[in-house]
Amino acid sequence: MIIDKILSLYKSSKIDTIFMDPCDNQQPDTVIISLLAKNGKEAWIHLYDKYVAMMYGIIFNMTGNETISSDILTDVFYELKAKKMLQGVKVALCHTLVRHTYKLATAYLKKRGLTPISIQSINGDYPVINSLYFELATINEFGHATGRSKEDVLISLREEFNHFQNQKQ
Repeated sequence: MIIDKILSLYKSSKIDTIFMDPCDNQQPDTVIISLLAKNGKEAWIHLYDKYVAMMYGIIFNMTGNETISSDILTDVFYELKAKKMLQGVKVALCHTLVRHTYKLATAYLKKRGLTPISIQSINGDYPVINSLYFELATINEFGHATGRSKEDVLISLREEFNHFQNQKQ
């Protein structure tokens, strides 16, 4: 069953929180991006193989429920393809997928009157994480709004990730 494959990929990938950066050390996605521009089946197969565990991890950390998470994951892939949400991506495919996965999962939960676990559990100690994940701002938008450089925001983001991970351990 497909959900069993996703769960084993998720569990073996050690993605234990949406607050670690799942896009660190990723190889360039130039092949997937060029295939997505053609909207071919092969692009979606590569995208699925490379990112399904990460996407499922984000969703599962929001819901804590395997059934709801698999339903949302199916909807996310459907929305990404049906609305051609990835067709204009030139770089940073992973970050784009994180953003769309979170956005579409949040909309799914909101529509059903559910609150994501991540929103329930995080507090105001992580302003950059809150902005990037909960308000769906970009690093540049956050920097502009706070009068900080991109480099300064990235340093703060890394510090917040490290601090949050250390608290969870």
